[in-house]
Amino acid sequence: MWTEFERVNDLFIKTAGTALNIEDFSFIAITAHSTRIEGSTLTLGEAHNLITTGMSAGGKLHAHHEMVIDHHNALLFVLDSAKKKVAITPEFIREIAAKVMHRTGRIIHTAIGNTDESNGDFRKVNVAAGKSYFMNYDKVPSAVLTLTASLQDRIVRVKTVEEVHSLAYAAHYDLVNIHPFSDGNGRVSRLLMNFIQAYHNQPLTVVKAESKTAYFEALQQSTDKKDLTPILKFLTSQHIEWLSELQLNYNQAMKQPEIKKQNKEGTGYSLFF
Repeated sequence: MWTEFERVNDLFIKTAGTALNIEDFSFIAITAHSTRIEGSTLTLGEAHNLITTGMSAGGKLHAHHEMVIDHHNALLFVLDSAKKKVAITPEFIREIAAKVMHRTGRIIHTAIGNTDESNGDFRKVNVAAGKSYFMNYDKVPSAVLTLTASLQDRIVRVKTVEEVHSLAYAAHYDLVNIHPFSDGNGRVSRLLMNFIQAYHNQPLTVVKAESKTAYFEALQQSTDKKDLTPILKFLTSQHIEWLSELQLNYNQAMKQPEIKKQNKEGTGYSLFF
């Protein structure tokens, strides 16, 4: 599993990963796929138009546009934080959540108090998703503190490609399994995964919306078996598939003399739009 992962990952870094526009395209793709997993109906092209030009998609819900804008802003925040080597703390996780839910967050009223999703407040209700029932709400703050302390200790010590991505994928699973928020947990957890990858200047993993069913099944299998192997295998396969697609597009584009010349001169081009 990791031999093929490292081969594709290293090839991408040395070739396609240096090409103009691929990085920006990957960022838009992360947002488009992550929000589609959570119910947005905006396609990749529509998300691209919204993010780059502000053009809305006709016939699509306003809330779906807001979800895309919020996620993209949250991703930019995460990537900037990774460059600055910001520490992983409960406050950092809450800040990611606040940006993810900035426009679509609700105020949840409960008998023990209110929570504001747009403020990144931890939930004060018990939640379930599919067959999974997550920990009681009153255990969330201590669980997040324990997780973030462990991640901060490990993120500065991991070195190899396998160590970095294994940590990123485990962090994603552990945060999902805590489910600290009343909404946005999947998006926040995938952004935490991307933060750890960006922290070590590694290509980012895109969980494709078309793989949503397999993704949820892998999460459930890891929970049922108390074993990270299913979700690790799923995420490594997604990473290989995504980078291979980008590499193929890059290889085909480089066969076109005019694009090859533009790439060499740095004048800008798009492999995708």
